[in-house]
Amino acid sequence: MLDHINLAVPNIEEAEDFYVNTLGFTISGDFQTPNGRYLFVSKDGVTYEIVENTELKTAKVGHIALKSDDIEKDYNTLKVNGAKMRGQIGQVNFIFNGAKFFFIEGAAGEPIEYIQLL
Repeated sequence: MLDHINLAVPNIEEAEDFYVNTLGFTISGDFQTPNGRYLFVSKDGVTYEIVENTELKTAKVGHIALKSDDIEKDYNTLKVNGAKMRGQIGQVNFIFNGAKFFFIEGAAGEPIEYIQLL
């Protein structure tokens, strides 16, 4: 059910070198947007979505993302079940063939993303 782990890093080139050349991950997606670069690296069923934030001194986990097969159904079910919703369903077209997503807040305030690739 885990789709990916979002990781914000101070230098995306250094992170790419480390995950690919040191740990043996492969690049599963690399997208340049007006807001910056989104680098996806994968190994053994684990995918990191790496984004650059030059204001950071060390890396920070931004969120975990859970895979959805029916984003509208999951959104409505979680809303009815009392989950703290962080906005509505959104859509992006710059990663892979597009994705629909939404965020909820976990028990300790941690951001959890639900994502359905299109």
